[in-house]
Amino acid sequence: MNKPDNPCEETRAYSYMSCIYAKIVQEVGCQPYWTDIAKTDFPKCDNTTKLRQFIERFTQSLIIMDDSVMLDTFQCLKPCNYMEYGTGIKYRALT
Repeated sequence: MNKPDNPCEETRAYSYMSCIYAKIVQEVGCQPYWTDIAKTDFPKCDNTTKLRQFIERFTQSLIIMDDSVMLDTFQCLKPCNYMEYGTGIKYRALT
């Protein structure tokens, strides 16, 4: 549900991943040659430095950032409706 304290995108066709991908492509200035998640006018990356920059930024966004940081960083709203998947695996600290 879209609320002021928890905004989300209500459009069914909206792709959160495409939004984040497009923002990273814009930031890096090129897109990886192996994927075309978001339609952009940016060229394919033609050197390893740019590819590494893209991969590091993309990985950082998926692994490290929480919802509020993602919104502040990329200005992409999370979708109001989505499927959440989990592994059911619980971790415990080694002592």
